[in-house]
Amino acid sequence: MASTTSSRFDRRDALLDAWVERQRAIAVLQSEAAALLAERWELWREEVTEHPMHRDAIERSMIAEYSAAGHISKGTMEFAFTDARTLHEDFPLIRRSHQQGLISAAHVREILREAQPVGAAVRSQTAAPETLTLYEAAVLEVAEADTPARTRAHARRIAAALAGSTVVEQHTRAASERAVTVRSVGDGMALLQAVLPEHLALAIHDRLTAMARHLSQHPEDRASAVSVLTDADEQWARLVEQALHAQDEAQPGREASHLGRAQRADDAGAIFSTQTFAVDPFAASALTDDRRADDDLVPSCLPPAVDVASDACPVPPP
Repeated sequence: MASTTSSRFDRRDALLDAWVERQRAIAVLQSEAAALLAERWELWREEVTEHPMHRDAIERSMIAEYSAAGHISKGTMEFAFTDARTLHEDFPLIRRSHQQGLISAAHVREILREAQPVGAAVRSQTAAPETLTLYEAAVLEVAEADTPARTRAHARRIAAALAGSTVVEQHTRAASERAVTVRSVGDGMALLQAVLPEHLALAIHDRLTAMARHLSQHPEDRASAVSVLTDADEQWARLVEQALHAQDEAQPGREASHLGRAQRADDAGAIFSTQTFAVDPFAASALTDDRRADDDLVPSCLPPAVDVASDACPVPPP
C-alpha cells in the first residue's frame, strides 16, 4: 500500500515537472517567433528605404501575409510586430529572460504595455536613458515568479514612480482608454463590456442590482418598459421635462437632438434621466453655465434660470 502511494506521488511530481518544462519550451519558442518578426521588420525597413513612396502598401502587404499564414487577425498581427520590434530594440533584459523561458509571451506583452510612460519620459529627456534598464530589472523581480496580471499591476506602479507621474496624471492617462465593446456570444445573447471611471462603474452596478432586486420581488413590473419610479424619480423627471422645454424655447435648434436622444421626458425614465449612472457624479451646484450647455448628461439641460442648488432641483435618486 505504501509503495503504491509513493509511486502515485512520484508520478504526480513527474507530470508536474514535465508540464513546467513544456511551458518553458513554449516560452522559448515564442521568443524565437518574436525574434523572427523583429528580423522581418528590419527587412521591411530596407524595402521602405528603397521604395519610400510605397511605405504603407509594403507594411499592409507584410501584415496581411503573416496574418493569413498564421490564421491571425490583422490587428493582432500588428501588435505582434510592434511588440517584437520594441522588445528587440529597447528591452534586452526582458528579451533575455524570455529567451530562457523564464517569462511567457503574456508577461512580455504586459511589461511592454506598461512601459509606455517610462519610454515617453526618456524620449522627452525628463528621465535618464538608463531608466528603462531600471524598469526592466525591477519588473523582472516579479514577472519571473508571478502571473502576467500581477506583473501588470507591479509594472504600472514602477513605471509611474520612474516616470514621475502623479496620481492625477495616471488617472487622466487611464481615462483616455475608455471604451465600450459588444461581442455576440450566440443564442441571441451578447456580451457588453465597458472601460470607464471606477465610480461610474460602481454606480451602474449598484443601480442595476437595485433594479434587478426590485423586479425579482415584483414580477408584475417586468412587463413595463419603464422602470418603476419613486417619488424622487418623478420629481427629477418633471424637472428634466421643464428644463427640456425651456431649453427648446431658448434654442429651437436643439429640440430635434433632445427628441432623438430621449423622446422627451416621457421616456426619460427608461433611457437616461432617472438613472443614477446617467447623472453627473459632481455636485450640481458646482457646474458652470458653460458646462450645463455643453454636457450631454442630465444636468446639462438645466437652463441658467433654474437654481440647481435649491429645493426645486431634487437630488437624483440613488
